[in-house]
Amino acid sequence: QMGEDLLQHVRSPDLVFQLKADQYLIALQGSSTEGAQIVFRRIRQNMLIRAYAVLPLHGSTVERALHQLEGELSHYYLTQH
Repeated sequence: QMGEDLLQHVRSPDLVFQLKADQYLIALQGSSTEGAQIVFRRIRQNMLIRAYAVLPLHGSTVERALHQLEGELSHYYLTQH
């Protein structure tokens, strides 16, 4: 259900991946950091989001970005619980 709700708030070229039961990766293709912030502001206004991170992939790999995202989310959950 949440993944379907997320799809309503992203652009048509963007992709939504479910990583875990309550964790999603949204790939904003061709977006700048400012554009990503606009999309996430729209999502936060319409959905309950506990944490998010913006990770540019310029010159990086998806694997490296996922590793960084996992680290940031683990830090968030450790400090919030």
